[in-house]
Amino acid sequence: MYIESDKSLNFNSKELFEALFKNLKYINNLEEAKEYYEKKNTDIVIMDDKSIKLVEHIRKQDLNTPIIIVSDTKDVDTLFSFINLQINGYLLNPINLDDLSYCFNNCIKKIEVNEM
Repeated sequence: MYIESDKSLNFNSKELFEALFKNLKYINNLEEAKEYYEKKNTDIVIMDDKSIKLVEHIRKQDLNTPIIIVSDTKDVDTLFSFINLQINGYLLNPINLDDLSYCFNNCIKKIEVNEM
């Protein structure tokens, strides 16, 4: 699931993630994302840094689903807030493909461990 609340930024990221994932659910509304997450089995959640409330909601129920944050900010306080919620990756825009690959590999390992 890919959540991007800033529609002006989502075109390039959305295209990138659509090229990488066979089944990508794109959502640009946090309430819709929350409802979708609660109803569907989501392997990985990718979202912008404006979605901290959704991360908090997910982590209250589930520590296993990998979460990657895509951000425009290097703000340390924002980063630490997400780290405390046990996210699995924090990528800066524009997305570096090596960093993205590293995050995805870590997420895949986490999914494999959780399935054992």
